[in-house]
Amino acid sequence: MRKICIQAAYVGSWIYKSRDMPIWTGIRGQNAFDGGYHIYETYETNDGHYVTVGALEPQFYAELVRRLEKFGFQDIPEQYPDDAEQAKKRMSEIFRSKTRQQWQEIFDGTDACVVPVVDLDEAPLHPHNSARSSFVKNASGQYEPAPAPKLSRTPGKAQISHKEPWIGENSVEILRQFGYNAADIDGLLKDRIVYQTPEPSKL
Repeated sequence: MRKICIQAAYVGSWIYKSRDMPIWTGIRGQNAFDGGYHIYETYETNDGHYVTVGALEPQFYAELVRRLEKFGFQDIPEQYPDDAEQAKKRMSEIFRSKTRQQWQEIFDGTDACVVPVVDLDEAPLHPHNSARSSFVKNASGQYEPAPAPKLSRTPGKAQISHKEPWIGENSVEILRQFGYNAADIDGLLKDRIVYQTPEPSKL
């Protein structure tokens, strides 16, 4: 547990070190990374899907503006406008005017940092994830994330030859391996300290 807590604290290092930077206001929903900036936000498209914008650097935002202007959009907010809420409102109007697929085609291959938000069923089939083999099919034929990170000398490999057990399917077996006798196991089950999946009917 101590090791986990130390790692969790380390993950938060950047947050601690950047607290005095102007990207943080101290107010939830008004910071650079939690929806306060129109240049770093998720927007709904007109087919009920979403795209995400992460054009923080000037060159990325300039590319975003160029692409929008090329397709006829006007009144595009400045990167750092005087009215952040009005800027977000205008960007929402822009992105709600087309489908997610249309936006993907508009920004594909650019450095505008605009990409579609895909759901859990779509993620394994996304070209990026497919090219990186980010997902594998388990023994039940369902997609699940592949082991990561993929280290060069010891790349993790998913064990997909066996069907995953149900929760509680092997509780009694595991307790026996740990040296519990039948009476102890019966007591743990009776007191609902552990759970064992009922065996399927033999009928």
